[in-house]
Amino acid sequence: MRKTFFVLRMSFIATAVALGALVITGLLGISAYRQHLSDGLDASYDTYSSMVDLNSGLATIYLLPLVVGFIALVVWTRKAFEVSETVAITQSERKYTRGMTIGGWFIPIGNLFVPKRVISEIEQITSIGADPKKAGFLFKSQPLDVLGTWWWLLWVASRLVNRASSSVGSETDADGLLTADAYYQATTLSVAADVVAIASIVLGIIYLGRITRNTQIIEQANQSSAH
Repeated sequence: MRKTFFVLRMSFIATAVALGALVITGLLGISAYRQHLSDGLDASYDTYSSMVDLNSGLATIYLLPLVVGFIALVVWTRKAFEVSETVAITQSERKYTRGMTIGGWFIPIGNLFVPKRVISEIEQITSIGADPKKAGFLFKSQPLDVLGTWWWLLWVASRLVNRASSSVGSETDADGLLTADAYYQATTLSVAADVVAIASIVLGIIYLGRITRNTQIIEQANQSSAH
């Protein structure tokens, strides 16, 4: 679990850094666009164009840590589930199966909530397994970490806002430029989505780290009892 979480954390951090760069270039692009509309100079337009090109390039680069992070999260979920299966609870009371640790991510619409529910169940079970004082407790009685809820809600919200930004009108003026309103709306929404995504990533690292620590405690206890 430690190695898996290390890869997950590094990919999350890389994604957050890429998103931060997108926020900066997005804001600089807005500033340069406003300047061009004000002075009409080629220099200000060139600055705006450069920021747009840089932002597009960063958006492509951002996909790499995003994909790696997604794969790492799926693998982490699978491994965490397997550890939770060793906890002394009534496993038949679980709602989700091992297959859902992977399949849940690919269910249309369902992937907006199923993966988090699977992880929440793992969270509850591992919180019991990592604390001897909770032996015999019903895992469903365990409260969910609010950080996990916010992590997931913010990430889903960021993706929905990001999609909205790409569908904002593409109205252009006589020179072929996006109208100020269309450009500002699309870029502002994109920047807002990236800021929310960064906040989500920070919470996700903390939340998933807590579950990882619990799984490590369980793994160590299992190894000790096996010897």
